[in-house]
Amino acid sequence: MAERSGQIEPSTLDTVIENEKHTAVQGIREEPLNKEEQRSLSHDGAQTETSTRVDGESVQQERPNLERLESVKLPLVKVPRSERRGLFARFAAIPEVTEPHHYPNTTKWLITFIVAISAAAAPMGSAIILPALDQVGDELHASPAVTNLSVATYMISMAVWPLWWSNFSEMFGRRTIYLSSFAMFIVFGVLSAVSKNIAMLIVMRMFNGGAAASVQAVGAGTIADVWESFERGKAMGYFYLGPLLGNPYRKC
Repeated sequence: MAERSGQIEPSTLDTVIENEKHTAVQGIREEPLNKEEQRSLSHDGAQTETSTRVDGESVQQERPNLERLESVKLPLVKVPRSERRGLFARFAAIPEVTEPHHYPNTTKWLITFIVAISAAAAPMGSAIILPALDQVGDELHASPAVTNLSVATYMISMAVWPLWWSNFSEMFGRRTIYLSSFAMFIVFGVLSAVSKNIAMLIVMRMFNGGAAASVQAVGAGTIADVWESFERGKAMGYFYLGPLLGNPYRKC
């Protein structure tokens, strides 16, 4: 009677819904995985299994493991000597290339080592004079407070000059900044050593600290130029060892 009138009793309707759910779960289990789901991203094919629930039924799924990324080494494209940028770029031992990320790892680590050693010059220069401050004050006839200004002005210039070096590096290039700043560092270091009075020492030490601070402004940019973002952390750690290890001389 119910079938002739086109209506289904509530008990029959619940049975139909349960059968449809059971059929859907079986279809999920029996449906084969496509090629994208079957492909593994790990070299050894190791995969981790996870389980999810569909309408109370546990369904096993596979999730690939993550693997470490490695940079793709492409052939180097060297810039002709006549077109190289920077001070004395034609005589550079490491040639300029169109894409620095394509340097071999040995060249990248050599550049990182040179920049890290250069970064140690500024903090080393700030502390290297500390054991001799009393002797400097006696020879230049200055009080301890005035003699300490040679250290204070050095530190102040280390904090201010990187603002200028970073701006100049965008205009002239990092190579020009490295060579010119360390040439100034040597010149002002020699002038500090031959100072005839305390005023000359303080001024020369101020310029000496500012010249040595160039690596703190452009060194991290050099590391970012030659290393990919996903492999840059280790190189940046070695670079920052330079400033941290640049103070081996302390007055006891």
